[in-house]
Amino acid sequence: MATDFKLFFYIKKTEVKADGTCPIMGRISIGKTMVQFSTKQTARVSLWDTRANRMSGKSTTAVIVNRALDKLTVSINSYYQKLIQLNASTTANDVKNAFQGVASVQHTLVKYYQNHNQEFFKRVGINREKNTALQYEISLNHFIRFLRKKYNVSDVPFSKLDLTFIEAYDFYLRVELKLKSNTILGIVRHIQKMIKLAIAEGIIDHKFIYHAGRHTYATEICLSQGVPIESVSRMLEHRDLRSTQIYAKIIEHKIAEDMQRAESRIEDKNKKYVCRAVLY
Repeated sequence: MATDFKLFFYIKKTEVKADGTCPIMGRISIGKTMVQFSTKQTARVSLWDTRANRMSGKSTTAVIVNRALDKLTVSINSYYQKLIQLNASTTANDVKNAFQGVASVQHTLVKYYQNHNQEFFKRVGINREKNTALQYEISLNHFIRFLRKKYNVSDVPFSKLDLTFIEAYDFYLRVELKLKSNTILGIVRHIQKMIKLAIAEGIIDHKFIYHAGRHTYATEICLSQGVPIESVSRMLEHRDLRSTQIYAKIIEHKIAEDMQRAESRIEDKNKKYVCRAVLY
């Protein structure tokens, strides 16, 4: 929750530099997680306001340092807001990594994807096609640009690939890049393959990430956007089209429920109009 987030600046009094100043450190707290970082700013202990977490006075140095801390505060808060959209269980270290532009120390998708592509290229001309290798690389580049633009990170842990993330990536590909549905399907299929391979290799063991992700993408994004059921079937690697039709029935059921609710609202409004007409 947003109320769990705290940002605090303090002087590291134990490290006094030759000019008499001390490093200004930052501390991020989210729930029970906490991390410290250097602000790359310094100040004299006598000029540090512990209550305001800023330098006191209006000297040129104080103005420059305080302005830098203000910018850092805005930046960190911004990254925190972006990360909680990605995952509600964001930690202090996740926020630190985000504003410093590094990824969390976990099994990550981009790193795995890059290793896969490197190995794939080595087999081109033997038992792999160059065109397929290039398609993998294009898909990876789309994903990297999305991470940079949306979250300002260079990679993402497999554990963060939830519904919110999938929807955000689909919006980026479909609305911002204006890619066609079949192109988007190809890109997503590549990511799904990375997840499936990582599970098979024992790198990640949360199989629900893969299966829940494919179900969500099939029902809530692809079919609802009018993607042909045959294309969705290929993406889900279904051998029998009847397996994919189960997802389509879910969509049809949802549409039926939505239509029923709409008809009920219209009927209620009509009753109100009839009552008014009788009264007047």
